[in-house]
Amino acid sequence: MSRVGSSSKYIYSGDLSIDLEVLDLKKLIVPSAPSFTLQATVVNHSNIPAYNFASIAYSENTTPIYTLSDQSIIYPADTSIVVLDHAFYADDKNNAQDFCLEIIEANGLSDIDLSNNLFCEASYATFKMLNLFPNPAEDVLNLELYAPENLENNSIAIYNVKGQIKATFSRSLHQGINTISYNIEHLTPGQYILKVFNADTPLLEETFNKASRSY
Repeated sequence: MSRVGSSSKYIYSGDLSIDLEVLDLKKLIVPSAPSFTLQATVVNHSNIPAYNFASIAYSENTTPIYTLSDQSIIYPADTSIVVLDHAFYADDKNNAQDFCLEIIEANGLSDIDLSNNLFCEASYATFKMLNLFPNPAEDVLNLELYAPENLENNSIAIYNVKGQIKATFSRSLHQGINTISYNIEHLTPGQYILKVFNADTPLLEETFNKASRSY
């Protein structure tokens, strides 16, 4: 077996082999239902079409939740977007920090390279702050937060340790990971509390420090 070119396509001499790679994994919310499905982007590094591939969905503690089968056909060197035919519900998520998908076989053959067929996507049952950086920050503060659904009418407020509002701004949130940047040059050095609201409902709260400008 050997690799050729930057696309990492395989050329085989001898027995046929299967090598599928999961490039991406997204959670698709089912409209008007408390459930979601998994959408995977899969590339076929094999020299034969791959079909009827079996996969395992994991929660963050790597405990298998479901074994799934899919009838999609992915041709050699092709990339395909596949929506797995299974609805996951709130109990399945169990507030897991990661939701993972691993392809284990196709065409009845085991995958020969297990290093590239597992992919995890942050998928939270509730709103969660993933990152607040840099901390301390001098001029721009960046937020990465996960929203389980699309939301309008959101506000982000910054309080000092006395509970006084020092800044407020609005942002729309989409389902998935949101990245927000805000200029905090006007704040005096010290500790602050950042709160995220939808209308009057609090969603998240995190502390950060405003640093003195370095020259």
